[in-house]
Amino acid sequence: MYVYGGHEYNLGIFSDFHKINVSNSATTYNWVEIPKPKKLDESPSLQAIPVVYPGPRARHTAIVHDDKMYLYGGLKNSTENTSEFWAFDFKEQTWSPVESVPDSALPPSLDSHSADLWIPEENNAMMIVFGGFIGGERGELSNHVLSFNFASQRWETLWENQASQKEEQTPLFPAQRMCHGSCIHDNKLYIFGGADEDSKFGDLWCFDLNAKTWQLLSAEGESPEVLLPLIFGLSD
Repeated sequence: MYVYGGHEYNLGIFSDFHKINVSNSATTYNWVEIPKPKKLDESPSLQAIPVVYPGPRARHTAIVHDDKMYLYGGLKNSTENTSEFWAFDFKEQTWSPVESVPDSALPPSLDSHSADLWIPEENNAMMIVFGGFIGGERGELSNHVLSFNFASQRWETLWENQASQKEEQTPLFPAQRMCHGSCIHDNKLYIFGGADEDSKFGDLWCFDLNAKTWQLLSAEGESPEVLLPLIFGLSD
């Protein structure tokens, strides 16, 4: 298990990177810090090599695909978020920025979103991003659904960001939000909870990734208390 970055109220945003072996064969559990890359000493005889790693990051996301961890978005400091996309190679133990094709629709700077791995067919893996806070001049919450295709290196918008409907209407799609939970099952993206500027949500939504349509799911029983940020997953 790899853990990158995070935030502590008194200390700010971290760039620490740690790993721990949690396999079934492990008999002890020890955290190991992965060192940050270092520059060569600045010398007339040596060309300075830039440090290549994400730097401080909080409220970002990470998924794993093909022996790499992909880290997207997040806060760089208390006032600035980013659309940077990084890959950490588990074998080489090195970071590299993830490039996209020139005509790809690049995503906005984003934090407090969610990201999940979707593999609709063999050799066609995608990262699916939902919601979050858009930074820069826009400064607004979102309910967009974005995809990054690892084979074509192309970003695509599956669902455009749309303002929430009036309260008296039956909602047709989830309100703009951040700090929600998400997972993907059977070609569908499930979204639960989250918050906007005024309130927390306890609704459960399903987005069909092929049909690109939303469905509000009605569930019986008492729903979980909404805690922020939120993580949930699936069990067979």
